[in-house]
Amino acid sequence: MTHNKNKNGQDKQSLFNKDIRQYIASGIFLLLLFVLIAYLTFIPVPEENSNVILIIIGVLTASAANAIPALFGDSKDDIVESLELRIDKMEKENEILKIKNDVLQTEFERITSMLIERHVIDYSKGSNSVDNHDSDASA
Repeated sequence: MTHNKNKNGQDKQSLFNKDIRQYIASGIFLLLLFVLIAYLTFIPVPEENSNVILIIIGVLTASAANAIPALFGDSKDDIVESLELRIDKMEKENEILKIKNDVLQTEFERITSMLIERHVIDYSKGSNSVDNHDSDASA
C-alpha cells in the first residue's frame, strides 16, 4: 500500500487526521468558551473574583483568534501552499511571455531590416526603384 507524500515527505493521510483533530479541538474550545460566557452571564459572581474572571475570559477570547481560522478559514500551511502554486504558475507564464517576446523581437528586427532595405537602400539606388515599389503596391 503506497501513501501519497507531499513535498515535505509527510503522509497525506496523517495530514488529514491532523486537520480533523485541529478542527474538532477548535470547535470544542469555542463551544466551551461560549458556554462559559453564557454561564457567567446568568450566575452572579462575587465582587472580589470578578476581575480575575474577566481576565480569564479575556485571555480565552484572545486565544480564540487561533481557533477560528482552523474552523472557518485556511491554515497557514494551506495558504503557503496556495501561494507557492500561484508563484509556480506565474513563473511558467513569465517564461512563456519571455519566449513570445523573443519571437516578436526577432520578427520586429526582420521586418525593420526588410523595410530599411526596401525603402532606404532602394531609394539610394535611384528614384525609379522607389517608383517601382509604389506602382507595385497600387497594382
